[in-house]
Amino acid sequence: MSSEQVAIREAAADALAGCLLIATQRDGQSKSEAYDMVLEQAQRGFKLNTPEAIHGSLLGYKERSEERRVGKECP
Repeated sequence: MSSEQVAIREAAADALAGCLLIATQRDGQSKSEAYDMVLEQAQRGFKLNTPEAIHGSLLGYKERSEERRVGKECP
């Protein structure tokens, strides 16, 4: 999610949201692994220290936190 084009980063974030939604419907380990992967990739983006990578990392954090919230609301 570190493309130079904002539209591509935002589309990637939307795709990530769909993947995380699927992960929330799976067992605990799959869900945990997906969330951990997003966190790890976002941290790598921050280390790149470019505006595009930082924006992509923030989008990843946003999708991760929204799906965690939604996952807790669903039984």
